[in-house]
Amino acid sequence: MGYLTRSLKTVYINTKAFYDKFVNDLNGIKPFAFNSHYRDKGYGFGTEIGGDIGDRDTLKFAFNYKFDEHKEHDDGEPVQTYQDKTYSFALENTYKFTDFTRLILGVSYDTRDAIKAQEYGKITSATNTLYDFEVAKRHAFNYQAAIKHSFDGNDEFSVSFAKKTYFPSMKERYSKRFGRNEPNPYLKPEVANHYEVGYQRSFGEALRLETAIFYSKVKDAIVEHNIIVGGKKLAQAINVDKAEYKL
Repeated sequence: MGYLTRSLKTVYINTKAFYDKFVNDLNGIKPFAFNSHYRDKGYGFGTEIGGDIGDRDTLKFAFNYKFDEHKEHDDGEPVQTYQDKTYSFALENTYKFTDFTRLILGVSYDTRDAIKAQEYGKITSATNTLYDFEVAKRHAFNYQAAIKHSFDGNDEFSVSFAKKTYFPSMKERYSKRFGRNEPNPYLKPEVANHYEVGYQRSFGEALRLETAIFYSKVKDAIVEHNIIVGGKKLAQAINVDKAEYKL
């Protein structure tokens, strides 16, 4: 039994790390006097490894990790904490049929782990209390395929398909937006099948023109919906079964 092996001819490694911090204090005046405090931080890192595995083949692998934390409270209230972890693994291969024609195939696996989500308010009694939302992991498997061709080296024609997943943000899931919104911790990821035909052309160094036609079919699209809670009209982010976008 024989085995076929292919080694990387050239290899590169790109790494990144980041840390962000945001501090905000909001002071209200009469007739709605209040002092709100917001503390956000995020950090993470990523690695991309790639190289040529043949005269026409280039293979890339990427891993990314991100941690997000949001804390908020008004004077005299307990601190509410929201935390997410996000992991992403991706693999991409580019095959050159000629110097002018390329086929790009890619897959990725993403996980968003909602660790903690708290709210201060009324649940079943008239007394405010600090309570926890139900949290869970969300998973997504995405893929893409694109063929790109240049007619004279100064332009590029492309046809592509991609399955993409959008994880709703903390704001979309939990924010009350100063009492105008009802949280929805059960908001599901938005999944889109995206088709696109594009063309771009360069006219020297100073001018570049791009145009594209696309069609997206979305499952569990995230939209804002009006509901009545306790006799009050509020907005809430919800999932709708299907949506279509095109241009």
